[in-house]
Amino acid sequence: MLEYDRVKGVIRGTIKSPLSGRAVKVEDDLKWATEEDLKNLQIEVYVMCGGGLLGDFATTQPADFYIDVRVGKLPYPKRDIMQAVKVLEAMAIKLGKNPHDLPRPNIVSAWIF
Repeated sequence: MLEYDRVKGVIRGTIKSPLSGRAVKVEDDLKWATEEDLKNLQIEVYVMCGGGLLGDFATTQPADFYIDVRVGKLPYPKRDIMQAVKVLEAMAIKLGKNPHDLPRPNIVSAWIF
């Protein structure tokens, strides 16, 4: 699982490679992150959660996000969703945003979700 080290300003941990299935160590300082990347990742996390209240919770409050045991089938595995939310939280911190209260992204979904 990934964790953000606030002291060093890096996200680090081990993830499972989607290509090989092996564990891959990650250590990234997120210098590449921009406001546009943050908004795009918010939309990606929203879609990974299947939209709705859970998706809204993940995109606007990544630091407080959790998946309740009562949640049914999700479009993506819970591990992958939590990994993306951790990256979203780290990116928000790196950009000087409050990860407990991010602005809601403008999602033009055409009532798909």
